[in-house]
Amino acid sequence: MPHKNAPASRPTAGMSVAAAALALAAIFFGIWWGMRRNAPKVESATPFGHGPAQKASRAGILTALAGEPAPGWTLLGQNGTMVSLIQFRGRAVIFMPVDPACTSVCPVVTSEMRQADRILGGQSRHVAIVGFNVNPYWTSVAAIRNFDRENHLTSLPNWYFVTGSAKSLASLWQHYHIWVEPLPAKRAVYHASYLYFIGPHGRERWLLGGSSDKSLASSYSVLTAEIVRSLLERG
Repeated sequence: MPHKNAPASRPTAGMSVAAAALALAAIFFGIWWGMRRNAPKVESATPFGHGPAQKASRAGILTALAGEPAPGWTLLGQNGTMVSLIQFRGRAVIFMPVDPACTSVCPVVTSEMRQADRILGGQSRHVAIVGFNVNPYWTSVAAIRNFDRENHLTSLPNWYFVTGSAKSLASLWQHYHIWVEPLPAKRAVYHASYLYFIGPHGRERWLLGGSSDKSLASSYSVLTAEIVRSLLERG
């Protein structure tokens, strides 16, 4: 959905807001998945029991990937230092698109990630939650820092928000098959909302899209934590 030009006050991430946001994410995910060719998919059963992850798999929003090495990248982090995918080797990585000018969907999704981090407890030290910029009009470190402040992410030690030049970001989107439609007149974007889960050995394991199913939307953080625990146990 289009995003406003600059971050404003953080919306209340209530259940109805989360459900609406994730419904929109499901639409974007469907568009992106339909456009993606030769998507690496594993046809075997998921390793989950009867929890949210198993339900998400049956609903078609959790896709097992083929375990190919995740494309490498080095970008500028919110603290002004360079951040690379390889530095997270040995940790599970949640890799997600974030628009620093967004005041609707992205704040809800990052709020769910903060909650997932709390659910993981001590295991969270083995996890990196990485947001990557999908807005080529707001690429400065100041823009991503502002998003972090507005959305209470500055106190999350394993949160990384990376950015770069419009050219380097476009290259990242291409390598990860990320659908982004720029809206130059509004300095905003449409973009897909989904999460890559990369295992401790640097391989793509799962792809999670949004869902309009309220029972899944209300447990999105629980679902994320369940997937991460599986990565930590099985690699």
